Amino acid sequence: MYISGIEGIDLDSHYKITIYILNTHHIAGQEASKKGEFAEALKHFNLAAEQDPDNANILSDRAVAYFQLKHEELAMIDLNRAQELEPNRGYHYASRGFIKSRMGDINGAIKDYNEALRLDPEDAITLNNLGLLEEQRGNLEMANGFYRKSDKVLGITTNASRETPKQKTEAQALNKPEEVKPSFISVIASIFTKKGFKEFWKFIRKGYKS
Repeated sequence: MYISGIEGIDLDSHYKITIYILNTHHIAGQEASKKGEFAEALKHFNLAAEQDPDNANILSDRAVAYFQLKHEELAMIDLNRAQELEPNRGYHYASRGFIKSRMGDINGAIKDYNEALRLDPEDAITLNNLGLLEEQRGNLEMANGFYRKSDKVLGITTNASRETPKQKTEAQALNKPEEVKPSFISVIASIFTKKGFKEFWKFIRKGYKS
């Protein structure tokens, strides 16, 4: 497609080149994030965002890089913008809730998680994360309720999937080696780009504590 007065410029080709550049940098940023190379990832996400500043997925991914580089305020700016762009997508509330919880804003995290559940009542990750936060606040009955709902969504028997303090103590007394858990960085790198959050769910429901 050509526009009169702009000689020699093929806008269709220009658009395709722009999309190619955007996708190339977005994917490169995601790959760098998976390796824990967040400074490199940020460079690519910035270049992708220059091509499409209102792409909620790019903003969410960049927020992870910002957070890992300890630029929490910039991370929240991107997450807030992503939520504004897609206000009916529970994923963005859940993502922001997770970052808020890591920043110590428990009440804010719970508010976002509840909004995420309103939009997606069967989000097992959000149900589990709410359980963790309520457990931290000492609301064990409420926490167990969220755990049961989370496990029900995933078809898991709650009693068999939740290790009690007594069981943990007994395992330590028998000198049983604990399962090696994946690092926080290796998991957080992918949670904002995969709706299912399968690896993140396996990680967080084992009770990651900083």
